[in-house]
Amino acid sequence: MVAAASLPERHHPFDPVAPPLEETATSEAESPGELSPEQLATVQLDPRKLGVVLSSTIVGTSGGAALINGRSYQLGNTVKADYHGQPIAFTLVEIHDDKVILSRGKQTYEVRLPERDSSGRMEVTVLDGD
Repeated sequence: MVAAASLPERHHPFDPVAPPLEETATSEAESPGELSPEQLATVQLDPRKLGVVLSSTIVGTSGGAALINGRSYQLGNTVKADYHGQPIAFTLVEIHDDKVILSRGKQTYEVRLPERDSSGRMEVTVLDGD
């Protein structure tokens, strides 16, 4: 018998995924200071750089669902992010098998599933019953 602790770590498809540190780190030079709501509405902000991470999608005839930052969203739902302490809202407008499309104002953004080391196929491991 093999102890569970010795098995390779498995990733559950609905576990939240932390964004890579280099994508979320900002320098003092990038800090916007205080922006008015009107100014903030016109700034183009990439949701991936704000820490928005897509973990999984379910696509179906009714539109599907997406797991973003550990929460389940459906088409039309608002995905919230934070920009230097100010809330930013994106609308989930499309769900695909490997990505979602978010919109904010007239701009759309594509957020893809992170690349995986495995093929994505279910892998079966047979353990000895010794």
